[in-house]
Amino acid sequence: MSTFHIKINSDLKNIWRYAKFYPPVKEENWITLDEGDTPEIYSREIAAKLGFSELIFKREDANPNGSHKDRMLAYQVSRAREMARRR
Repeated sequence: MSTFHIKINSDLKNIWRYAKFYPPVKEENWITLDEGDTPEIYSREIAAKLGFSELIFKREDANPNGSHKDRMLAYQVSRAREMARRR
């Protein structure tokens, strides 16, 4: 198993499963609507047309607000919450 996979918390199904890759935010400040863990769609037909061996699309519309921005905002709001508590 790679070092990358060891750092992933597979018990979580939101962006915080990758917390060890982000600038630190204490768990008590994590805010989530369970964004992330969106399905992957494999497209053999489009991959072949583009000359790729594999092509995978992420279904970001499956996030709580239907946007790829959900992931980013969950982290940013959590970080802002932590920064506000430090003052």
